[in-house]
Amino acid sequence: MNNLKEIRFATTKDRAKIMSFIKINYMYNHILAQDIKFFNYQYTYGDNLQFILIEDFNDKIIGILGYIQYNPQSDEQDIFLALMKVIPKQSDDLISIKLIQYLSNNIKHRHIFCVGINMKTCGIYKLLRYQLGKLDHFVSFNQDLKNYIISDPPTSLGKIENNCKFKIKNNNDIEKILTKLKDTEFYYKTVPFKSLKYISHRYKDHPYYSYIFYEVFNNSLFIGFAVLREVKYKKSQAIRIIDVIAADENIAFIINDLATILVNSYYEYIDVYASCLNNKVLLSGNYKMVSNENDMIVPDHFSPYVKTNIDILFTTSNTSKTILFKGDGDQDQPRLTNT
Repeated sequence: MNNLKEIRFATTKDRAKIMSFIKINYMYNHILAQDIKFFNYQYTYGDNLQFILIEDFNDKIIGILGYIQYNPQSDEQDIFLALMKVIPKQSDDLISIKLIQYLSNNIKHRHIFCVGINMKTCGIYKLLRYQLGKLDHFVSFNQDLKNYIISDPPTSLGKIENNCKFKIKNNNDIEKILTKLKDTEFYYKTVPFKSLKYISHRYKDHPYYSYIFYEVFNNSLFIGFAVLREVKYKKSQAIRIIDVIAADENIAFIINDLATILVNSYYEYIDVYASCLNNKVLLSGNYKMVSNENDMIVPDHFSPYVKTNIDILFTTSNTSKTILFKGDGDQDQPRLTNT
């Protein structure tokens, strides 16, 4: 017998109930189970929470789906799926699909994406006829260092070429950058499209991470910007490219130019996770592809730090090739509290 009472959108009154569900059924010390400040930053939108709930007849949650709206004011917005958890051994084995379908049917949108899917859930997205893929992981190492603590570089390190296609300039005033972005033509063609309000909230308002911004110019013309973040382990540091907002044809060149940040720095490396980049530009330039077969380790997990290579899988309802980054959705966030 089906024990499902209803499927519905969550409100702020459900906050404690959802956090308790995550704590009991997903992970006790997950940040979303313990940290109200972070929970509110990620999922509060007005009087609602960006969660869909399935409850039984005792009002007990048996399944949740978190989501992130990139431009809620638009009927053509792009939406990213986030935390999804269903209590196992339910009478209805299609709960996960029903959660996604409820979102799709009740919020107007253009495309749905998810970065960081579990291998076990790939079958769900295949049934929904979504596209599946893996973010490529590129790295450029600082060859002037003698000791590498965070990473294991290959035996042969390429020299960073300083002949940049574009000019990159550090500017940590994100609001000034967004003022320039608003006046460009390429910005409104980007997929996924991030509203100015979303970008500001995502990178300026983060409760724990501090992001670094680089503007990109072609001569004097502003053509986009990149979002980076420093990571540390013991006494060593690296820098990661989290997001790039620019015309698709310029993104690989921008990433290649960003490798010059390593020159005269103490960073072990600069890396980036992304899909559908121009690999030829990067591999013939300043980057190498990270894989378990090429004798290098460039970790992804820093809280806590785990010295292993990690694959990041993604899915999308969009049938066209799309450049996605680790910064999309909920991938670039702390996972655990210190409790």
